[in-house]
Amino acid sequence: MNQLITRLNLQYIAFLIGVVTIIPSVYGNEPKLEGTPGELASYLDGISKTVKLHGHGEIKAQADIVIASLKVKTKNSSLGKAIELNQDRIESIIKHLTKGNIKKKDIIPTKFSWTPEDGYISKAYHVVNIVKVKIVNESQFRLIAKQVDSSSDVTFAGLAFEHSLAEKFKQDVLIKACDSVVMRKDIFTKAIGVSLTPINFLDSGVVVTSVTDRSEAAYNKAQYNSDKMHKSLSSFSLASSSYGANFGSRSFGEIIYTATVQVEYAVKSN
Repeated sequence: MNQLITRLNLQYIAFLIGVVTIIPSVYGNEPKLEGTPGELASYLDGISKTVKLHGHGEIKAQADIVIASLKVKTKNSSLGKAIELNQDRIESIIKHLTKGNIKKKDIIPTKFSWTPEDGYISKAYHVVNIVKVKIVNESQFRLIAKQVDSSSDVTFAGLAFEHSLAEKFKQDVLIKACDSVVMRKDIFTKAIGVSLTPINFLDSGVVVTSVTDRSEAAYNKAQYNSDKMHKSLSSFSLASSSYGANFGSRSFGEIIYTATVQVEYAVKSN
């Protein structure tokens, strides 16, 4: 009987030791690698080794197109009449600008809206339409300025700069970013003595920014600071202002194209 009790106690102690051994491995301990140095070296050699290289490209260009925006605002006690007046005024602007060698396709009315003057029970309605005009020289800008100077229902709403070769420059800056990655890859392979094989690629896209884009308020401030020399928008020269455009040299503003790419390489010792 005593021998049976002793045997059961030993089995119970062995069970407790097993539980104590298993619990740390389940709750938090990292797995362990065991074996000879040769076996460990063989295992580590089989693990994939990679490196990620980044490339950046930047190209600057001068904008060669200006988009001038005009705000056409009409008012009438009848909403229908206010809309009609607004459309008539826009047609008049288009007719005036096309006579001045601005193509009709470059004149685009956008952002039509209407609002009551004092709530929805008002008897007066304001109708607003933004007309965008693509221009390429100062004489065309002066045609637009005459519309602003000669009419109280037309106001200047700002400028935006564009680049006619935008798509080509987007491709060029991507190529430049890729060339940057390849150059770094060649440096590492020669200096460290490894082979790099591309296995993955990430393109962050092309970002286009215009460092001279300004708001309507910024333009109005530039115009206001020149009031002593210029009494109207039609006599205000962007080429002599701080607004950032120069029609004489066709350099309206600086456009910056940037691109970033990432290539992941598999690394292998030579």
